[in-house]
Amino acid sequence: MFEIVDIRQKPDMLQAAVQYFWNSRQDLFPWFACLHVEPEYRGQNLGGQLQNHAMNEAKAKGYDKLYLCTDLTDYYEKHNWAYIGKGYLLDDAETRIYELQI
Repeated sequence: MFEIVDIRQKPDMLQAAVQYFWNSRQDLFPWFACLHVEPEYRGQNLGGQLQNHAMNEAKAKGYDKLYLCTDLTDYYEKHNWAYIGKGYLLDDAETRIYELQI
Protein backbone atom coordinates (compact mmCIF):
# COMPACT_ATOMS: atom_id res chain seq x y z
CA MET A 1 0.00 0.00 0.00
CA PHE A 2 1.42 3.39 -0.93
CA GLU A 3 -0.49 6.58 -0.42
CA ILE A 4 0.54 10.17 0.11
CA VAL A 5 -1.78 12.42 2.07
CA ASP A 6 -1.11 16.10 2.49
CA ILE A 7 -2.69 18.97 4.35
CA ARG A 8 -2.54 22.33 2.63
CA GLN A 9 -3.71 25.62 3.96
CA LYS A 10 -1.86 27.34 1.12
CA PRO A 11 -2.45 25.61 -2.24
CA ASP A 12 1.07 26.20 -3.54
CA MET A 13 2.95 24.88 -0.50
CA LEU A 14 3.12 21.42 1.03
CA GLN A 15 2.98 21.93 4.78
CA ALA A 16 2.66 18.38 6.04
CA ALA A 17 2.58 14.92 4.48
CA VAL A 18 2.48 11.25 5.36
CA GLN A 19 2.98 8.13 3.27
CA TYR A 20 3.10 4.39 3.81
CA PHE A 21 6.24 2.40 2.99
CA TRP A 22 8.06 -0.94 3.21
CA ASN A 23 10.71 -2.06 5.74
CA SER A 24 12.21 -5.27 7.13
CA ARG A 25 9.35 -6.14 9.53
CA GLN A 26 6.63 -7.19 7.12
CA ASP A 27 5.15 -9.44 9.79
CA LEU A 28 3.69 -6.18 11.14
CA PHE A 29 1.10 -4.38 9.02
CA PRO A 30 -0.07 -1.74 8.11
CA TRP A 31 2.78 0.73 8.36
CA PHE A 32 2.50 4.47 8.96
CA ALA A 33 5.58 6.31 7.74
CA CYS A 34 7.30 9.43 6.55
CA LEU A 35 5.34 11.96 8.58
CA HIS A 36 6.77 15.40 7.92
CA VAL A 37 5.59 18.88 8.89
CA GLU A 38 7.53 21.88 7.64
CA PRO A 39 9.17 23.66 10.61
CA GLU A 40 7.20 26.89 10.22
CA TYR A 41 3.91 24.94 10.48
CA ARG A 42 4.76 22.84 13.52
CA GLY A 43 2.75 23.36 16.69
CA GLN A 44 -0.56 23.45 14.77
CA ASN A 45 -1.38 19.74 15.25
CA LEU A 46 -0.91 18.97 11.54
CA GLY A 47 1.06 15.85 12.48
CA GLY A 48 -1.76 14.79 14.79
CA GLN A 49 -4.30 15.34 12.00
CA LEU A 50 -2.28 13.16 9.63
CA GLN A 51 -1.98 10.44 12.26
CA ASN A 52 -5.74 10.56 12.83
CA HIS A 53 -6.34 10.31 9.09
CA ALA A 54 -4.10 7.25 8.81
CA MET A 55 -5.74 5.70 11.87
CA ASN A 56 -9.22 6.23 10.43
CA GLU A 57 -8.20 4.81 7.04
CA ALA A 58 -6.67 1.73 8.65
CA LYS A 59 -9.70 1.22 10.91
CA ALA A 60 -12.06 1.53 7.92
CA LYS A 61 -10.08 -1.25 6.24
CA GLY A 62 -10.53 -3.52 9.27
CA TYR A 63 -7.17 -3.07 11.01
CA ASP A 64 -6.95 -2.61 14.77
CA LYS A 65 -3.27 -1.57 14.91
CA LEU A 66 -0.81 0.64 13.06
CA TYR A 67 2.98 0.38 13.11
CA LEU A 68 5.74 2.87 12.50
CA CYS A 69 9.50 2.99 12.62
CA THR A 70 11.44 6.08 13.57
CA ASP A 71 14.55 7.28 15.28
CA LEU A 72 12.55 9.94 17.12
CA THR A 73 11.82 9.51 20.80
CA ASP A 74 9.08 11.19 22.83
CA TYR A 75 7.02 12.58 19.91
CA TYR A 76 5.05 9.44 19.11
CA GLU A 77 4.71 8.46 22.76
CA LYS A 78 2.77 11.72 23.23
CA HIS A 79 0.35 10.46 20.55
CA ASN A 80 -0.28 7.08 22.26
CA TRP A 81 2.20 4.99 20.25
CA ALA A 82 3.96 2.25 22.26
CA TYR A 83 7.57 1.23 21.62
CA ILE A 84 7.68 -2.51 20.83
CA GLY A 85 11.30 -3.09 19.79
CA LYS A 86 14.03 -2.60 17.24
CA GLY A 87 13.84 -3.12 13.50
CA TYR A 88 15.92 -2.40 10.42
CA LEU A 89 15.39 -0.28 7.35
CA LEU A 90 16.26 -1.49 3.87
CA ASP A 91 19.76 -0.01 4.19
CA ASP A 92 20.25 -2.06 7.42
CA ALA A 93 20.02 1.05 9.61
CA GLU A 94 18.55 0.27 13.02
CA THR A 95 15.24 1.92 13.86
CA ARG A 96 12.67 1.98 16.67
CA ILE A 97 9.31 0.26 16.04
CA TYR A 98 6.09 1.54 17.57
CA GLU A 99 2.53 0.19 17.66
CA LEU A 100 -0.73 2.11 17.96
CA GLN A 101 -3.95 0.39 19.04
CA ILE A 102 -6.86 1.87 17.05
